[in-house]
Formats: sequence, C-alpha cells, structure tokens
Amino acid sequence: PSKTVTGANDVHSGTSAVADPRIPEDNETGVFIIISEDGTWHRPLTTLELAVLQGLPTTLPDGRPLILAGKSDARWRERIGNMVPVAAAQAIAETMLRTMLAQEVGEWLMS
Repeated sequence: PSKTVTGANDVHSGTSAVADPRIPEDNETGVFIIISEDGTWHRPLTTLELAVLQGLPTTLPDGRPLILAGKSDARWRERIGNMVPVAAAQAIAETMLRTMLAQEVGEWLMS
C-alpha cells in the first residue's frame, strides 16, 4: 500500500516524527537549545539568520536594515520558511523561459 499524504501533521506522531524524549511538553515555556548526543549545543536561529539563509538581504538598497511587515515574529518565521530562495526562483524562472521559448518555435527541450 502507498503512504497517505496528510494536510496537517503533529511533530509528536506520524511518519515525520523522530522519537526524542527531550521534546518539551506543549505547556512548557522557555528558551530552548538543542543538545546533540555528543553534548554540543545549538541555539535556535534568529529570524534575521533564517531570512539570510533564504536569500534575503540584511539591509535594503538605501542602507536601512531589513524590516518585515507586521509585528508577529512567528508569522515572519512562517513566511520566511515558506518562501522560495531568490537564486532558486531565478533558476526555475530561467528554465521555464527557455522551455516556453523552445515550444514557441516548435522545438522540444529537455532540461
């Protein structure tokens, strides 16, 4: 049988879950760090670091720092996570353009 694709998922169960007894309970609050098996600790990435990893600049063309619309850090992080990095979007668009131009002149193109 094939796997089922679900529209929602819970990090604590399902095929995407990793059994980790260190996962905090839903009612626990605080600043958490990730401690690997060898004892190395990793802090969560900041919202600006996530934006830079996705290809957003740290400053605007006029020199002002990157400021995202709205006040919700959680929504910023969600939008940053859902975005397509600039370099990937450009590569996709260029491939689409080459394919459409080839089709327009009656050629077949395998990318």
